[in-house]
Amino acid sequence: TTFPVTPSLATSPTMAFSPYLSHVSPGMGLVPAELLPNTPVLVSGNPTVTVPGGSAGQKLIRTDKLEVCREFQRGNCTRGENDCRYAHPIDIAMIDTNENTVTVCMDYIKGRCSREKCKYFHPPAHLQAKIKAAQHQVNQTAAAAM
Repeated sequence: TTFPVTPSLATSPTMAFSPYLSHVSPGMGLVPAELLPNTPVLVSGNPTVTVPGGSAGQKLIRTDKLEVCREFQRGNCTRGENDCRYAHPIDIAMIDTNENTVTVCMDYIKGRCSREKCKYFHPPAHLQAKIKAAQHQVNQTAAAAM
């Protein structure tokens, strides 16, 4: 099947695909890179969002996920649950083995988890503070962007 294309569009391959946008140079976006943050955006309860303009080598973080302590998994963590910056989940079923992370119970963070047997991780106070600080940073970044 063929579609008629006006001659002016046929001469420019980029215009043939998108007649509404002018040609944009490679590496050039619609928003200047200097206006975009260089740090990853943290989004609570949602998949990780990549910020255009951020470096590709940065590790992206989610506020509803925590990395599991590898030393704890081996039985060798000397810091303990209340001092370690990684999660120490008692229930192995909570661990996402592909990413070695646990999903944090956001209801627990807000003081509202009433489940008798919650399938999400209930972090100790110091990790809750870390999550709340990350969420606060997301809110500040979003407010500044508006």
